[in-house]
Amino acid sequence: MRLSLAWACPDGRDLYESRHPHGRHRLAAGQRPPEMPDAAPLRLHDPRSPVGESCCVQRKRRSGRGLQEEIILERHPELLFVYNPLFDQTNTSQSLLIALRHLKGEDVLVLNGDVVFDPRIIDAMNGCQHSSMAVVKSPVGEEEVKFRLDGKGRVAAVSKTLSEAPGEAIGINLIRAQDVDLLLLGLERCGPMDYFERGIEVAIANGLALSAVDVTDYPCVEIDCIDDLNRAKAIVDAWASWPAHAR
Repeated sequence: MRLSLAWACPDGRDLYESRHPHGRHRLAAGQRPPEMPDAAPLRLHDPRSPVGESCCVQRKRRSGRGLQEEIILERHPELLFVYNPLFDQTNTSQSLLIALRHLKGEDVLVLNGDVVFDPRIIDAMNGCQHSSMAVVKSPVGEEEVKFRLDGKGRVAAVSKTLSEAPGEAIGINLIRAQDVDLLLLGLERCGPMDYFERGIEVAIANGLALSAVDVTDYPCVEIDCIDDLNRAKAIVDAWASWPAHAR
């Protein structure tokens, strides 16, 4: 399975796809919250590796691509690097569209890179036969991406602007190989500044059956501010105490 990771970069809207010990990741799109530190490294951490192996990329401003492409490539020469040439004029729908064109014929796991989560969430989603979206049932505010279900328990809508939503779509979506073309068509119909969730909504309208996987019981945090960052660090620190067979 290829893993596509959408990362909120501090330098603007960049698109990268790199390979972590257990899969492939796309680094893309977004703006750093003003209170987040500029010099903090991006660390891709896998708690299930024997030594908690991680890939650390120092985020520094530079011309063109923001993140230091050569550092990533040197550390992981097996990666596939995909670049959005209009990173400063487009949003995540366009970056994901570019990445998905390289990933046809396989299941694709799309991850928001500003989300730190219990890896058992991936196991729960992979246990679903159909394309699926990880959701948390909780009160939501203006900034959360919200979801709504149909009568069959499938995702009917996903957007920041939904009202009376039962909870949050946390930014982890598993698209099965047979549905990748539907999502591609949805993304192609997005405007340049649309988030990729708009492409998912268009795909749903065109027949994508997207199951909702309730992961409320698993630790998960989207990093939007310093308090979120501290919560994420606590989650990662807790992984160190896990027995090896549980990683």
